[in-house]
Amino acid sequence: MIDRRKILKLFSTAPLAAGTLGKMETARAVETAKVMRQVGRDTAMSAGATPGNARWLIASNPKLLALFKAGLLPDWVKADMRDTLRESTRYLTTDVAALRSVSLSGKVFINHARAERAFEVDLINSLARDAMRHAFYNQHDERQNEPPDAF
Repeated sequence: MIDRRKILKLFSTAPLAAGTLGKMETARAVETAKVMRQVGRDTAMSAGATPGNARWLIASNPKLLALFKAGLLPDWVKADMRDTLRESTRYLTTDVAALRSVSLSGKVFINHARAERAFEVDLINSLARDAMRHAFYNQHDERQNEPPDAF
């Protein structure tokens, strides 16, 4: 049972816990900054990437793009991918939900694995479209630089 003394004791220890948590968060932020500098994420973050937007982060950073193509993404990028996918895998798709002989944890695993594959395929397709778009505009920009034909 909670009485007045326990509540007062809780309130008296709260500032100590807050100070300890603040120190832990500061240390974690310093470690994160060190890791980010190693791979070059700080430049992508300053360009406007949000932590949950892993697709843009990978596509905009040449080092991460090379690591993605080699299948060697760092753990923090994989965590960002999971955060991005968490929203799309919040609900089971109807075909996975209809599986009767699979447990709920198995359904969640299947749904998440499908979402990861779809994320990777979408990223590869968007990179291919960007390359085609750049090639198209580079080709047409060269023609626009030529002098106009005389009438």
